[in-house]
Amino acid sequence: MRGRFGGLLVAATALAVVFTLPAAAATRADTATAITVAGVKPAWSPNGSLIAFADLAGPPTSRSWRIYVVAANGSGRRQVVDIGRDAPQSVSWSPDGARLAYDAFSASDQATMVFTVAAAGGQPTRVTPGWAPTWGPGNRLMFVARSPEFSDTRLYLVNADGTGREEFQPCAEAEIGGCFDGHPDWSPNGARITYDTIRGTLSTIWTMDANGANLRQVTPFFPAGANPRWSQDAGQIVYVQYGTQGSSIGDIAIMNADGSGNRIVVKDGEFPDISPDGSTIVFARTGSLYLVNTDGSNLREITTSPAAELPPVTTPVRRCLVPKLAGKTVAVARTALRKANCKTGKVTRVKSRKVRSGRVISSKPKAGTRRPNGAAVALVVSRGPR
Repeated sequence: MRGRFGGLLVAATALAVVFTLPAAAATRADTATAITVAGVKPAWSPNGSLIAFADLAGPPTSRSWRIYVVAANGSGRRQVVDIGRDAPQSVSWSPDGARLAYDAFSASDQATMVFTVAAAGGQPTRVTPGWAPTWGPGNRLMFVARSPEFSDTRLYLVNADGTGREEFQPCAEAEIGGCFDGHPDWSPNGARITYDTIRGTLSTIWTMDANGANLRQVTPFFPAGANPRWSQDAGQIVYVQYGTQGSSIGDIAIMNADGSGNRIVVKDGEFPDISPDGSTIVFARTGSLYLVNTDGSNLREITTSPAAELPPVTTPVRRCLVPKLAGKTVAVARTALRKANCKTGKVTRVKSRKVRSGRVISSKPKAGTRRPNGAAVALVVSRGPR
């Protein structure tokens, strides 16, 4: 449940390190070859049995980012969805564990969008422009987006079906240079929200109630803190602490929800999340996933045997299904075509006494026709009787 663009975030620099280093190999005691589970942005499922994460895969000439899930013991790694050219800023489970939310670059929108997909795999659902989604109560998502009025990033809310998008609350930090908020995380009990705020190259962590009340800064700007996530009972927060100004490599730390009891659990790590039972932290280090007990003991890589691998879940091939466009405005028709995996082709305007000016008369191909993904659909549009 984290992330934002550009050079605002200390952790963004760390991505360059994490994404380029190769994963190490590991060998199990029974001499069977085991493979390190590579990836970033891990997230525990609500029941603690699975971990979702992102990884770069595919042939060298056409690599892409994919979302995977793996059992907490390293078995059964499987692909959920191929998301394309960019790593997601976060991966988040729905409260019932049935779906995953993530962000990905959308070529049709030429923007980063929030998506959801069934955890078992399938066709993704496009939700809204933005990034770093976190799933909360009432089937609502909190995410980060650029403010249309200001040059900063803020927290927004949206229903999982894409309706009801709204800014979460007025910018609480406007008097000190605007909001540069990110990495939101909704507590599992739905009562609290945590996020980080960037100032230059430093970051601090804040908490508040789900209605925006009791806003509180719980870490100083130095050492910087980022990527916060709640424990199951919202009593603790695990996060990344950067002890050197401008450092791109952080340490995994944990604290009480009020900021007290702050301590480093393990050195050198990114993107932490704490298990629902509160005993184990999963995090990324040099491109591999690790587990560590919350007291700092039993640090280990997550490994999986090739024999235990499950076949990847394949995403259905998208096709353009031409929607019914007659009578719609050109703007509405364009939106309908985009949602139907088509694109707007040549627009011809002709005289018409029967169809209002600016409305679609017909399309080619006609409604109901199936074409390859991204196929162009030509429109004939009325320009009125004159």
